[in-house]
Amino acid sequence: DDYFPDMNIMYLDRDGYQLITIDFKQPIMKGISEVEMNYSSTAMEFRTFTVNFKYNRFDINIKTD
Repeated sequence: DDYFPDMNIMYLDRDGYQLITIDFKQPIMKGISEVEMNYSSTAMEFRTFTVNFKYNRFDINIKTD
């Protein structure tokens, strides 16, 4: 398959209730930033990286009640 599974972003209000969902259909990964691996260290640490996607279509769903 050329596409990743559909992805979504959910916007929540301050109480954690879903307000808006954006569904990205048939996303394709176009790039990823450098990720350094250090196998000599056993300490757990969090590292960030960037992934770029393109998509064929997106749907915006707004909760109205």
